[in-house]
Amino acid sequence: MFICLHGAGHSAQSFACFASEIKKFATVVAFDFRGHGQSKVEKNANDFSADTLIADSINVFQHVEKLFPNFTIIIIGHR
Repeated sequence: MFICLHGAGHSAQSFACFASEIKKFATVVAFDFRGHGQSKVEKNANDFSADTLIADSINVFQHVEKLFPNFTIIIIGHR
């Protein structure tokens, strides 16, 4: 399983080509950080502090881990 983290000013859509190829043999999860793309975060939507974005990511990771408890997770991100 791959979890894709986009860079500032981008969205999960930036992984569309990658996901279309990888999904043939692996699960791909790409989410929009708060204030980006199709994010539905309403509370403190403009809080882009490192602590907040890390907490958001951890929440996603924990949710994915519950859904796919036996999968190995590979994290991919923009630099």
